[in-house]
Amino acid sequence: MSFYPSVDIELIGRLLTRRPAEGSTPLTTAFQLGLYRDGVVLNMTDKREVEIRRRAWAMLYHLDRTISLLVGRPASISDAHTDTRMPANLDDEELEGDFDPNGHPLTKPTVYTYVIVR
Repeated sequence: MSFYPSVDIELIGRLLTRRPAEGSTPLTTAFQLGLYRDGVVLNMTDKREVEIRRRAWAMLYHLDRTISLLVGRPASISDAHTDTRMPANLDDEELEGDFDPNGHPLTKPTVYTYVIVR
């Protein structure tokens, strides 16, 4: 019995081992948007936008690593080609208004704590 009963691992494997058309995958789109580069490196001043970019990249990175393990293929994202930092240990609701970009200590669990420590 699978831990994720609603996920068809075999179907995901078949879909991911095919060569998709350029621009048709979320990962390709993320690279085109430059999410692999940290917003601070790109001199972005909106801390909320920087944090959202980090969160999107972290989730895609985690998905890429998980899928590569499931289908037995190398990961698509090379650590040598990304400088995006981990997202802050904050819940999504805390991004509204003014927030501390450093987040909470890891001793205070949030939705993103697992993404950070994995």
